[in-house]
Amino acid sequence: EHNHPPSSDMRAHPVGARLNNEQKETVAKLLRANCTPIQTLIALGMEKVSVRTIYNERAAVRLRELDGRSPIQTLGNERPN
Repeated sequence: EHNHPPSSDMRAHPVGARLNNEQKETVAKLLRANCTPIQTLIALGMEKVSVRTIYNERAAVRLRELDGRSPIQTLGNERPN
């Protein structure tokens, strides 16, 4: 027997809050379009995902785009010609 009743809110469970690859790409596109996390959540139309999940994915997108460099190194490489 389990020690508590089942949760009524799937946002309490990490498995229920996972984004698939298509949703992750949507988060990345909306991040580049300067949409807020709340706007992203609304665009995804997902009730089971929390804003924290969106923040976490946005951070992951930024980290991937830095490609192992610091933000300062990235800015230094993007100097205008």
